[in-house]
Amino acid sequence: MSLFSVAKTEIDTPKPVMALIVNKSRAGLAITRHVVSETASGPLIGAGTNLATSDLMELTDILRNDADSRQGKLQLLDRRILAKSASEIVWLMPAAVRPMWFRHGSKPVALNVPWPNLIVGARKWALWVAAVKTTRITGNTRLFHSPLMNIYANCSVCLGSATPPREGGEIAAIAGWESVLTDTLFAHTNHNRTLALGDAVSTSEHFAFWQSLAKQKARKFPHDKLVPCHLTVSAFMRSVGG
Repeated sequence: MSLFSVAKTEIDTPKPVMALIVNKSRAGLAITRHVVSETASGPLIGAGTNLATSDLMELTDILRNDADSRQGKLQLLDRRILAKSASEIVWLMPAAVRPMWFRHGSKPVALNVPWPNLIVGARKWALWVAAVKTTRITGNTRLFHSPLMNIYANCSVCLGSATPPREGGEIAAIAGWESVLTDTLFAHTNHNRTLALGDAVSTSEHFAFWQSLAKQKARKFPHDKLVPCHLTVSAFMRSVGG
């Protein structure tokens, strides 16, 4: 049900097409919905019909979500920038073949490998990352541990000596945060469930996995190697929002 809509004219002037009226009686309050018609003398409110309970629940959800947005809470937005508040942002970093840098032995090593889709969240000087198998994201989409080094089991990133972008949780910071991931020298795993390679994955096994993908010239990350982290996108957003 759509409670409100806008009639579009040549100059895009909004026109009333529906009205909600709060009616009071001895029995209490009731909300009725009325069609608004254009007449020569102006808008005319038609006869009303009672809103069903489901309609009232939808209206409550709309008002609650609007209030959450004003208070700075993270709300799901679109396919690329998933959520934005005054100080936090969550976005999708699409899968792609790109270099991945490692601190291996005495010198840096770059492997050209397929990165999976990543859900990334940032707040001031903090960063969170999880993997996802789809780009069709909803609040209920299930997430997986990011198959990257230097990331904890709770999806927070050990930034080490990396310099976070000064914009923090702003949209302008996305490129800087993604560079923190793509340009960093991964040195070690921070938990042993980064990949589905057995009961526990060591740093050497993790590195060998990426070496294998590079040697195969793989173009797509194997989703069967992702480990569930038992979070949904909504739960991830709550973690980022504090």
